[in-house]
Amino acid sequence: MSEICYKKVFLKEVASQIDFFTPMKELFSEGLPVNIAESLKERFPIAESSKGFIQNVEISPEGPKTSQTNFSQWIFHGNDRSKTICINEHFINVSLKKYGNYDDFREDFVNPISKVMELKNNIQIKRTGIRFINVFDNIENYSEINKYFSSMLSNAFMNQYKQDDCTRSVLVFEYLFGDIKVRLQAGIFNPDYPAKITRKHFVIDIDAFTDFPHIISNVQEYFGKFHEAIQNVFEYCITEELRKFMNE
Repeated sequence: MSEICYKKVFLKEVASQIDFFTPMKELFSEGLPVNIAESLKERFPIAESSKGFIQNVEISPEGPKTSQTNFSQWIFHGNDRSKTICINEHFINVSLKKYGNYDDFREDFVNPISKVMELKNNIQIKRTGIRFINVFDNIENYSEINKYFSSMLSNAFMNQYKQDDCTRSVLVFEYLFGDIKVRLQAGIFNPDYPAKITRKHFVIDIDAFTDFPHIISNVQEYFGKFHEAIQNVFEYCITEELRKFMNE
């Protein structure tokens, strides 16, 4: 399925992440490898380092015990800080606040991964995923939900109990397409929560991922599958009326 581009988009964030099966301490024990840092300079010229941590909780007969694992991480930003990449021994994450096209997004993520592959090409991955978060802030009344979004989504909101007293109303759907899992969250998420809904911002949040163990050399193959799955779900969620609105 070819990429569909609209003149007006409501994407608030596009994010992607790979989680290493085990911490890659040997790759990052002496800092970020030079070839990875150099490869990021053109697209992510603003660099900084920081400390990350993971909170661990262990249940024992004496009660819960907590511990904290600290690690170094390297964060790079685009010129206007609208995109960020974070690399550490546990994961690589890319977050874009502005989304141009899929090819650019792929370059922002695949290039760093390719450099990691040059260092070690059999790295085990436990999860790879892409997430597209759309927030439609043009909704003024509930009738427009029925106008712009498919009946799968809109019917629940048109028939909800005590509509004016609702504080949040979000539906969750989960799918399995082969080895690709998709989680769709859609509805009125309410930016003023826990107050009652006044701004009827409608979210379509789609996360496509695989959490079957795989090696890093396979990661690039999944991107096209993830993107196609997300695009198919998104197109099913919207109506022709919304497509016309986004192309005005």
